[in-house]
Amino acid sequence: MFSHCILFKDEACFICENKGSPLGVVRDECRCPLCPTLPLSIKNPTKLVQHMGAHILLDSKMNGAFNPCSFCLNTGALCSIQLAKGKGMKGTKTVDVIRSRCPNVAKLSITSAAKCIESSLCTNVPLDCPLCLPGSDAVWKYNLLAHFKSIHPTATLKKYSSLAEISQLERTRLKQLFNAKP
Repeated sequence: MFSHCILFKDEACFICENKGSPLGVVRDECRCPLCPTLPLSIKNPTKLVQHMGAHILLDSKMNGAFNPCSFCLNTGALCSIQLAKGKGMKGTKTVDVIRSRCPNVAKLSITSAAKCIESSLCTNVPLDCPLCLPGSDAVWKYNLLAHFKSIHPTATLKKYSSLAEISQLERTRLKQLFNAKP
């Protein structure tokens, strides 16, 4: 693997390329740190988030993890997810892959990914915290209540709990998926 260092806005940025891959090829596959033999596609971000979301909700290895990223499971502030509004008056929110920082960042449509349907069971999407300043990092839905408790301890949780609701159907289906994984 080769890496190149470039400066971007006074910060170092590294681009890694696999030996033998053509220059500038963006990878489209990643590995879950807890299931390293399972390849996951970045081209299908809803499935990637679904897999990581199952770990966040159900895996005992994730108990106590602070702010796990649903693209890669990094914790703390290692990842920064920024949102962008699509073009036009009816433009939907998506993950801004240019301003976000994550090894597995992918363009994810928030509106469609927030619906629990047969093909996309997980509603864990990055959200703008209603109490943080505009432009702040998005908070993943599954992390939202913990975010309020640690960053906004005086906030009334009941007022915002609907933002973090997970249906019983979603929990049940993710548990089935989690128990069936290789």
